[in-house]
Amino acid sequence: MGPPDISYGGGVITDDTVGGVWYVSAGSWLRSTATGTVTRFNVERWQSRQELDVAALSPTRLLVLLPLGQSALSTAIELFDTETRRSEPFLVGQRTQTSPDAPLPFTADGPIDAASPLGPITSIDVDAAGALVFVERVNVGRAANDEYVVRRMLPGGELETVAGVPVRAEGQEAVEQPGDGEQLRGSALAAASVDVSAGDPRGIVLGTEHGVFQILEDGTARVVAGALDEASPLWAALEPGNVGNVRVRPVDASADGRIVYHLDESGQPASHLVTPAAHVDGGSAEFRELVQGTPVRASGTGLAVWQGNAPLAVSPALRNARTAAWVAPGVLVAVVGGGQDNGALPRVQLTAVR
Repeated sequence: MGPPDISYGGGVITDDTVGGVWYVSAGSWLRSTATGTVTRFNVERWQSRQELDVAALSPTRLLVLLPLGQSALSTAIELFDTETRRSEPFLVGQRTQTSPDAPLPFTADGPIDAASPLGPITSIDVDAAGALVFVERVNVGRAANDEYVVRRMLPGGELETVAGVPVRAEGQEAVEQPGDGEQLRGSALAAASVDVSAGDPRGIVLGTEHGVFQILEDGTARVVAGALDEASPLWAALEPGNVGNVRVRPVDASADGRIVYHLDESGQPASHLVTPAAHVDGGSAEFRELVQGTPVRASGTGLAVWQGNAPLAVSPALRNARTAAWVAPGVLVAVVGGGQDNGALPRVQLTAVR
């Protein structure tokens, strides 16, 4: 897609709502349109801050989740205009636990604005209606797994809770990985790492270290994948004090119900996936090496695609990717590599398997 030799390090990616992508890393922005036109620029005021997540409202207006200071436990969402290069506050999540006994105050559903008190926001997306969907941590540090709620902010400024409760009742067990059909409205949810995707109109998809599941419109869960394997190198990112990486299992759902999510080498038998032959169109030798998976893929990478009730065939490029975004039916843009200067952004057309 576009010039094949653009190098970027670790960052976050989102579709641009019209078939292309935005990719950002520490204030360095790149857009590749559906036709391959590339735009690049830097935002100096963000170069000392690592973006935690990004979601597009339109091709030129994006919501950016940023840390406040050095801690990912204090965050802010800014509305960024890529044409003027200016941003404005959208939401702030920076409540802190000041007492081990008193629960954090909880912002009730209803009208909110940029000044409304919210807990740390860890992941964001925008649904088909243009509503912000985000994950809010509550009761930070009071349990082995922090508890969270999934919330939706409608374009008019109304807030609604999709799943979870602010404080679970005494004796109530928090849900880590729900079962099929389990009701999640009113249930306490628990995880150390949560990613959210609102691309499928049938329900929001969550990826955590405990599993991948979808919250359907009636509030019940649909299980997609199980927990990360105990041997997964991604568990290291969840060690206490390592707050820079708050999303170890990124997910993205498409409008046709396909879900791309992180696949462990040991967490899913290879026989469950059919990998079609790869055809790489264009690119330098370095680009093709990254995309085709030579040398052996880096530890902690690899994506699978799920549709219906089973994993779908994946491209070899996805077996070497760390994250991806849907840009059209059956088409993904993946982030392959992603070291300091050797990331590739291939456009991946999935092959149907009969």
